[in-house]
Amino acid sequence: DSWIQIRQADGTLLATLVLREGDVYRVPDRPGLTLMAGNAGALAVSVDGAPAPPIGAAGKVRRDVLLDPDALRAGPPPSE
Repeated sequence: DSWIQIRQADGTLLATLVLREGDVYRVPDRPGLTLMAGNAGALAVSVDGAPAPPIGAAGKVRRDVLLDPDALRAGPPPSE
C-alpha cells in the first residue's frame, strides 16, 4: 500500500488516496503537478504506458516529486 497526495502548481490539493496492490491512478496531464508518496517503493510508475524508474525505496517517503514525463523517465536524483 502507498498513501499518495497530488498537488497542483499553486499548492492546491488535487487528490489524496491510498493505492493498494493492483490499483491504478492516472495523473491528469497538467504542468506543475507534484506527488507526495508515503511508500514510494510500492508504486509502479509509468509514462505513456512505458515503465519509469522507481521513485524511491520501499517504505521511503518522497515529497515534491515533479510529475513531469521527462523527469519521471529520468528517475530520481542519486541522493533520493
